[in-house]
Amino acid sequence: MIPLKPNTSYTVSFAFQQRSGRTRGNYFYVYAGSKTAGPDHQLGFTRWLDLDDGQVRYKTFSFTTGDYDDYQIIWGIHNGGSCLLDEVIIIENGSN
Repeated sequence: MIPLKPNTSYTVSFAFQQRSGRTRGNYFYVYAGSKTAGPDHQLGFTRWLDLDDGQVRYKTFSFTTGDYDDYQIIWGIHNGGSCLLDEVIIIENGSN
């Protein structure tokens, strides 16, 4: 886990390649979350379902953490599928 500072802005970029076809209602997602803040506090929530054509694609999302010191970046898959992640870059933009 990469620690994220409280009250700080970040930009996260990554490469991905979907490895399975579309299924009903599936998608991939990423966000910054804090166990202390709870499940309703998902920062920068980004979801996607691109073509499964073997191409490498890129996503970028930004967020600003709150007062908690346990934020982490969470990638996930909803309702099946697989995805390769690579070239993850986390940029600290500054404190608020």
